Amino acid sequence: MRDLKGKNVLVTGGAMGMGRCMAELFLKEGSRVALVDAREKELREAGDDLKR
Repeated sequence: MRDLKGKNVLVTGGAMGMGRCMAELFLKEGSRVALVDAREKELREAGDDLKR
């Protein structure tokens, strides 16, 4: 994978499924990640989980 450290990433559908998985991978690579999703409750939960 390319060097993603310090890059900004926007993940649509980031509350669950593949979007959330991709967000986790980008975070592990050192990227700054912004999540967007229509499911507000799940989006908040994903954000809280991924901050840890």
